Amino acid sequence: MSSSRPYIGRGRCVTLVGSINSERANYILKHVPLKVQEQNVHTLISDFSGIYELDAMVIQCLFETSAILGLLGVRSIVTGIRPEIVQSVVQL
Repeated sequence: MSSSRPYIGRGRCVTLVGSINSERANYILKHVPLKVQEQNVHTLISDFSGIYELDAMVIQCLFETSAILGLLGVRSIVTGIRPEIVQSVVQL
């Protein structure tokens, strides 16, 4: 995850860059919900414009993270997903 943490009221924006392997996806799954709770975040915007490749397991992990955030009452917005990645998500 990017080290910059823009603040938008009670919202946060996370910019993801590079490739996300299973280790990195599990880190996101474990730490993002905790940080969101600690910082009393209402909306989390995840910018995927810097991501070029995701495999099925990683996509599933990111869906789980989004579901957990929803259970915590956090609105999760995903932006910047490349068309080829969207196609792979739709095929799941």
